[in-house]
Amino acid sequence: MWRAPKVDPAQAIRMKALRAALDVGPLVIHTSYLVNVCSQTAEIREKSVAAFRGEIERALTFGADYLVLHPGSWNGLTRDEGLRLAADSIKRAIDGLKWEGTGFHILIENTAGRSTRSAEALSRWRSWWSC
Repeated sequence: MWRAPKVDPAQAIRMKALRAALDVGPLVIHTSYLVNVCSQTAEIREKSVAAFRGEIERALTFGADYLVLHPGSWNGLTRDEGLRLAADSIKRAIDGLKWEGTGFHILIENTAGRSTRSAEALSRWRSWWSC
């Protein structure tokens, strides 16, 4: 399922009102596990950018504080190539969206597993900041 349904504006308004009335927060949403912003396959990466953008739009509509992203796997590429693809894909996904100043943040979740996963160890996160 690459395309999630649009958010009903009335539901978003109701959710924001209930959050405020009940003092519930922060609101954290997790992206679909299909998203792979560092995929070596251009088709998957393009679908991932579009899907991630949709996730960001939905999170903003609901007034989410955080959106958690599993960046995916760069299997078949070097680590640097994978990280560059991920950084570029994230930039493309947020391009033109009005998120700055909203308090909204994207959280990149590290994952256990093979070394071709983009954020599998905290010791390797420094390379994210240089992309």
